[in-house]
Amino acid sequence: MKLFLSLVYVPIIYFGLRYLGLSVDEVIELKVIPLLLSIGITTIFFWSWKTKSSFMLSIAKKFKQNIGEREAIYIQHSISYWTIVCVLNTATHIYVLSGNNSEIWLAYSSVGWYGWFVIGGLAQYIHRQIYFVK
Repeated sequence: MKLFLSLVYVPIIYFGLRYLGLSVDEVIELKVIPLLLSIGITTIFFWSWKTKSSFMLSIAKKFKQNIGEREAIYIQHSISYWTIVCVLNTATHIYVLSGNNSEIWLAYSSVGWYGWFVIGGLAQYIHRQIYFVK
């Protein structure tokens, strides 16, 4: 249910404003919410990378009891990769927000930005398979 709500909250607000006769362009605060969320996620990853304290490793340890040293190092190093993915996502949010097309903003801010994380996750999965075969 949470995933469904996260996918539809922006379109619901958008069409609600349209119904009330307001344009999303008139309500810039609404358009900034997904960008702020993206900046927050990027900050968490950047801080984890900067302080060398992998929150991803602590989460992985909660779900999997036996994490080998090689896998722990891999997870720690993947923080820098995910920081780059988050920076690209934030940059795309800024680019889409600076444009004048509300439909493109709506598409990206509701489901489009999940693409960065799906592509990033698939790339890391493939890399992990190759890395642990060696």
